[in-house]
Amino acid sequence: MAVARKSTRNGAQSKPTKPTAKAKPVAKKPVAKAKPVAKKPTAKAKPVAKTPVAKTPVAKPKPVAKTPVAKPKPTAKTKPTAKTKPTAKTKPTAKTKPVATAKPTAKAKPTAIPDGAVRLDATAVRRIALTAQGLVTPPPGSLAQIVAATGYLRTLGGIEAYLALKARRPIITRATIDLAIGAGELRIMPAVRGCMYVVPESHVDRCLALAESLAHDRDARDAERAGIREAELDQLAAHVLAALRDGPATTDVLRKRMPEGTVRQLGPEAKKLGVSSPLPMALRRLEFAGAIARAPERDRVDTERYQWRKRKGGVTPPANAQLYQGLARSYFAWAGVATVRTFAAWSGLGVRAAEAACAALDLTAVVLDDGSLALADPDGLRAADRQVDVVALLPFEDNLVALSGAPGQWIAPAHRDIAVPAIGTFAAGTSTAQGDAKRMHMRAIVAGDRIVGLWEYDPDRGSIVTRSFGAIDGDHADRIDAAAASLSAFIRDEVGHGRSFALDTDAALRERVAFLRAI
Repeated sequence: MAVARKSTRNGAQSKPTKPTAKAKPVAKKPVAKAKPVAKKPTAKAKPVAKTPVAKTPVAKPKPVAKTPVAKPKPTAKTKPTAKTKPTAKTKPTAKTKPVATAKPTAKAKPTAIPDGAVRLDATAVRRIALTAQGLVTPPPGSLAQIVAATGYLRTLGGIEAYLALKARRPIITRATIDLAIGAGELRIMPAVRGCMYVVPESHVDRCLALAESLAHDRDARDAERAGIREAELDQLAAHVLAALRDGPATTDVLRKRMPEGTVRQLGPEAKKLGVSSPLPMALRRLEFAGAIARAPERDRVDTERYQWRKRKGGVTPPANAQLYQGLARSYFAWAGVATVRTFAAWSGLGVRAAEAACAALDLTAVVLDDGSLALADPDGLRAADRQVDVVALLPFEDNLVALSGAPGQWIAPAHRDIAVPAIGTFAAGTSTAQGDAKRMHMRAIVAGDRIVGLWEYDPDRGSIVTRSFGAIDGDHADRIDAAAASLSAFIRDEVGHGRSFALDTDAALRERVAFLRAI
């Protein structure tokens, strides 16, 4: 059995200051002497320290405690600031500095709760997110509609986009997904942060406009530093369009179709910037303008090899404000509950631009368990009280976790200290407590409304290995085993490998499997 199963029954002297009440009897006789101490503090401070020791030696071997306590308390009783100055000379100011620790309370004023804010506990937040992500009820409609309803799918040249669609529509086949890619119903292209995603055709113009707005300044800077001129890019773009008249082509084939010397090789300084020739920059400009489009070889999502083809139409980008507002509206519908900062981090926008976009929308202010503020899609709040019972095997970087930020909120407190390896390495010293991790480093198992374990594909056995963080009840354990068997067949018989990204290897898969078996 791959999953761990749960049985079916399964102080009196803490007030030393009160002795200062005894100091009052002493204060009755030497009261007149105590005032002279204020006049000649240095001379009479020593006799006063000796007299209490002499009078009550056995009762108070703590005269030292009296002298420090006596100094702050007279200042509290006498209230004059004049007497606090002598204490400043005698360096009890070191003891008054703890008062500075009260200043952090000034920072504790941050959150003014907006009118109409809704309080949500962590369970309600998870229910809303699971529902928004289509993991409670499979979304209806085409594959493009599923992606439009649950969010763009990160693709790194591995099988994760296949796995994300399979989690939301378990009966789907790889051939069905490939057909949607080939027909243009789903597209692979730069989107948020300029990274590659599977997006629905209806969102293509938005994603191109967003990617261009994020890349514009950087590309202009790189072109200037690499010595690439605008006229050169324009001329190269014309050659690309002419070369594509003979049909779709990879970047290498395009270069061969152009007249010799059209694409010049740049020098070592440009290569330090990651720019070896002007061709990739010219292709990117044409793509952002909607003049050309990329399509993966053999219409598969588990590749980073693309062919370029001409695209009819073009892009009419909205103004940035409308562009960012539309993106924010989609993001909160997909995430359910999130903060402005998580939206900014996911999208690649600056915090100010993200704040402005969110402020223009009809989002609901939410107060979380820790008192912090977040925002929620008003329609998504309906799922807050809905009972959910999900079982799903999710890909690395699935939207359930990637949209909302850190994975800690999905893991039970008792299991947050389990160490998981850093992304891409299992070297010693690179592990992180999963409750503190900023990203989900491995493929996750969801049961109920939490992440309860991890899974990986064993390339030697052709099957999935699962490990739970703790005991799981029999029903969930059976459902996890059934899901693992079904997904094993999908990966082995339809996809053909279990690699997460283009540079992943079977050797790395074996390392991750060994890690799971050691938990």
